[in-house]
Amino acid sequence: MPGHNLRGRVEDESKVEMRRLVDIYLDAIVFKEVPIDDAGRIHYSKTECYFPDPVISFLIDLPRVVCMICREKLTMDRRVEEASSHNVSILPCGHVACYGCFETWLDTHQACPTCRTEMIYSQCRHTVLPLLITSDTICTLPKTLPMGGAIPPNCSKCEGRALRKRKIKMLILGAKGVYNARNRIRERKIEGEEAAMIMEIVEDQFRRIPLEFADTLQERRW
Repeated sequence: MPGHNLRGRVEDESKVEMRRLVDIYLDAIVFKEVPIDDAGRIHYSKTECYFPDPVISFLIDLPRVVCMICREKLTMDRRVEEASSHNVSILPCGHVACYGCFETWLDTHQACPTCRTEMIYSQCRHTVLPLLITSDTICTLPKTLPMGGAIPPNCSKCEGRALRKRKIKMLILGAKGVYNARNRIRERKIEGEEAAMIMEIVEDQFRRIPLEFADTLQERRW
């Protein structure tokens, strides 16, 4: 069917383009294809583990750091699907470590191993998991707590379920709105441009509901 899943393809293509942009930039910086003044770069200790603004730190300063838990060198892979267990990951508090180490730690401790900030969603009570920092995710990471970000009440899965229920109710109400508009047009014998304008408004409102649902699910969040 022409146009089927076009929205998904456009979103996938935008992610691919973002990754390409970051990859080309990193290649240019790391391999010195463009002149960069190293004196303007912050040189972190290899044991540094606090990066409240990861986009600036990992794309400008390129820190070479080790995991604060296992002391293995942290990597930043290009694709989240290909990330190793030693890929750098970040918690809402801004602390970083291996994704695998954070996962193991959070299985038994629902808090950051460094600052002890609680890693629990206040409503659903699930554990807040770290986010991988890769070429295709770094530009869409949510803000850390020190940068004004927030941990939402529910995890993505629970929020998705709750949001789906709300959107189903909105779809039902939207459908009733379309039915009512048609009935009003028929009962009041409204014709021509006026009838078309009324239907365009109510039908457009109905069309927006599933699109808003999809947009909300695509948002990067903790």
